[in-house]
Amino acid sequence: MMTRSEDKIPIHTIIRNRRKIKGYTQKALAEALNVSDKTVSKWETGRGEPDVTMVKRLSMVLDIPIEAFFSRKHARGFLSALQ
Repeated sequence: MMTRSEDKIPIHTIIRNRRKIKGYTQKALAEALNVSDKTVSKWETGRGEPDVTMVKRLSMVLDIPIEAFFSRKHARGFLSALQ
């Protein structure tokens, strides 16, 4: 049985992995979201997280269910299916 900490996939991992799968550079993702590439870099390194207003846009651009950002269990299943 997994503990709570083992079941968590950090948001930065979800964003980074999905961006790479979709073939975006950090700059291209930033342009699609109308943010700076430094902002995307902060999200991907865990030095910051997107605010709640950005989650819907990230979901659409990265083609990932919104739930993946809030439910680590859902994110784990979604990312596992892509590998």
